[in-house]
Amino acid sequence: MFRLIIFAILLFSSTSYSLEIESFLGKEDKVVVKINDPHTGYIDFEGIYLIKFLSSNLPTWRTFKYVSLTASDGYTVNAPVERIIKFNPFLATGIKGKKEFSFYDIFQNKIQGLGPSYLVWDRDKHKEIRNESTFYWPYRVIKIELTNEDNLTGDVGLFNLKCASCHRDDKPLAAVPTVKQVRKAVKSMNNREFERYLKNPKTRKFNSKMPRIDLSKQEQEQIYLYLSKTK
Repeated sequence: MFRLIIFAILLFSSTSYSLEIESFLGKEDKVVVKINDPHTGYIDFEGIYLIKFLSSNLPTWRTFKYVSLTASDGYTVNAPVERIIKFNPFLATGIKGKKEFSFYDIFQNKIQGLGPSYLVWDRDKHKEIRNESTFYWPYRVIKIELTNEDNLTGDVGLFNLKCASCHRDDKPLAAVPTVKQVRKAVKSMNNREFERYLKNPKTRKFNSKMPRIDLSKQEQEQIYLYLSKTK
């Protein structure tokens, strides 16, 4: 069987189960899957299919609404159970033939560490997810939780990934609003206005230099929640 060292196995509450993953062991039990990764291209990942992992370690997972995956930096993704059943993603724990579990991220222009685990999807097999964003591709995953609760606090990790290259409080760019200024502006909008603004920034400022931002609906909602609910 696929062996795991696990801390805090099956911590039960009225709404969720959680599993904190320290490391994956047993190389002989891993399978290898070639994935067309949106960050860097084709990679032979080692690991286990998420459905098999959940069924072995969190057997009631199908009765929940979401499988929530949390990375070491706090980035959290709520993957709908229906989506997991339909597309059966792969929980990668390494790359075949490589000692380091990392790759060069073309979007962030840097080497990105992925361990201890990284959720990937077979975009070649499932054409309907081929052109999706990387929202459902969390890396450095250390915790898996089953929950029926929507993420109502927003996602700082997603904001950092999608927005912080331009909007930041530390060393702000010339003529670009800081995070504090962006947060103040977003608090004056409702969710629909924010969505409209991202699609066409000139709707609020005719001479805006901000480009159109294409996000999935869930990404847009999480960034809106983060900016509107935090100080």
